[in-house]
Amino acid sequence: MVTNTPQPVAQGLKNVFTDERYSDLAITCGDFCWKVHKVVVCTQSDFFCKACDGDFKKEAKECKIDLSDEGRDQISTMLHYLYHFDYDDAHYTKCKLEPTVLNVRMVMAGDKYFIKTLRDLAMAKLKSCVANDWGKEAFAEAIGLAYSNVTASSARLRSLLVDVVQQHAGVLFSDSAYLPFQKAAREQPEFLFDYAKASAATVSAKKLTLKHADGTWYQCPGESCKKYEAVFKVKGPIPRNWLLNCPMKCNMGKDQAFWKGHAQEVTSAAVSQQDKEGSTGRGPPWPICQQAARLLYASGDYSDLTIICNGREWKVHKFQLCAQSDFFHKACSGRFKEAQESKINLDDDNPDAVDALLKYLYHFDYNTDSGTAPLVLEIRIFAIADKYFIEPLKKLAAERFTERCKSEWNTAVFAEAVSELYTTAPAPYHTLKRTVVDTVKRHDAQLRSDEVEYSAFKDIVLATAALGADLFLNGVTGAPTAAERKMEESNAYGTWYECPGVHCRRHDITFCVRNTIPDSYIISCPSGCRKEVGQLWVDYKIEPPF
Repeated sequence: MVTNTPQPVAQGLKNVFTDERYSDLAITCGDFCWKVHKVVVCTQSDFFCKACDGDFKKEAKECKIDLSDEGRDQISTMLHYLYHFDYDDAHYTKCKLEPTVLNVRMVMAGDKYFIKTLRDLAMAKLKSCVANDWGKEAFAEAIGLAYSNVTASSARLRSLLVDVVQQHAGVLFSDSAYLPFQKAAREQPEFLFDYAKASAATVSAKKLTLKHADGTWYQCPGESCKKYEAVFKVKGPIPRNWLLNCPMKCNMGKDQAFWKGHAQEVTSAAVSQQDKEGSTGRGPPWPICQQAARLLYASGDYSDLTIICNGREWKVHKFQLCAQSDFFHKACSGRFKEAQESKINLDDDNPDAVDALLKYLYHFDYNTDSGTAPLVLEIRIFAIADKYFIEPLKKLAAERFTERCKSEWNTAVFAEAVSELYTTAPAPYHTLKRTVVDTVKRHDAQLRSDEVEYSAFKDIVLATAALGADLFLNGVTGAPTAAERKMEESNAYGTWYECPGVHCRRHDITFCVRNTIPDSYIISCPSGCRKEVGQLWVDYKIEPPF
């Protein structure tokens, strides 16, 4: 990775780096001094340019710049780059820093001294380096450096390190061989926060991938498609002589032999098995490994936030809560009283529901071992998840409520839960109400009977007008239809279209485009029959054909 510099010029610069005869500037770091040349350092760095042109009067007058605040290896490597346009060549053998740490320091040096080419080169070297050295102690040191200093490239640098941790989280967080990393992670809450944010999308993405994985997917080799990881799927018997187009127009009019080389047969079972086999590599799709999460939640170590609810207190961690809930994020990062005191009062909520919510944010699961009936508690957990914008927990509570209704419909607790849902729930929860209506319809004869055990439910029906309306006016709850839910679930992963072209309609051609593609792109039918339809595709969206 060497900049394209004319060889005679490059060789001349290498020679003068160690030749002090023509030097007109001294750079010092402690007791060490480098004799350099203004024409070399000032033309590549705005910092040195301003220092020598009079912005720093003392330095400009004395032709001497003191950089003792920096490490000697860091300054030596940076100056070596300015003369050699590289820094891990023969000079690197003289540097005491590990490659990973050196590259991080070079990224920061490139930002601090305004040497863009050095920063970009160091970032590329770091990416290659951490791919192999993620298990070394230097990687933990690199995380500490990246999160203890803020520069223009901090976001890129931190994102790169977080991506590497995601790939190997299974061992990094749990194996005793990686204690330096675990110590660095505990000391950098902001790193754990970034890791939690990056991992949150992974959970839903994996679920959706499993749900809609089956079939043949084509991954276009074009640059734009690679950048956005765009893939598309075509359903229907496509005639052999048809040419297919990439919906993003990277490759147009390619025969099916071309696309066959970029096709993948995917099954949900294979994806699931791949996830299991890769559990020691890519690691668990949650903010920190389950074992570490349980320890943090149980011990309260390194806690920086207290949750209070009706006399009960929980010592928790901002990075864990804020990464998964917009409510907690805003409460902890704004000018609210809670942000100043690091305390949040939830006295308006049910303590058992709060406990379940907090356990979920650490364990991605919860239990109902409390004084509240489990079926009733599921409603309260659903309510609190909705209130604090935690969609995965809301979905899990709805699923468990549905399962419990199947086995507890004939108990007194079912009547209690229905009463809770229709009389005290703070919002019209169509998902849960639909479950109640479906359950009652399945067991209508028994629930209408004169048997004593069902009298409590009948009393609830008579006393609750909304429930009566839902049950006896054809079960209308205002909830989405099954077809609408199917379309919504499919569109969370990709959007299906039915091409209106004559040939496509004849052969029942449909296709799906994954939602990672930006809205600004104008897609076209893979068969090529409609090339510039633009927004007209909105009129041809269909339900998933499965």
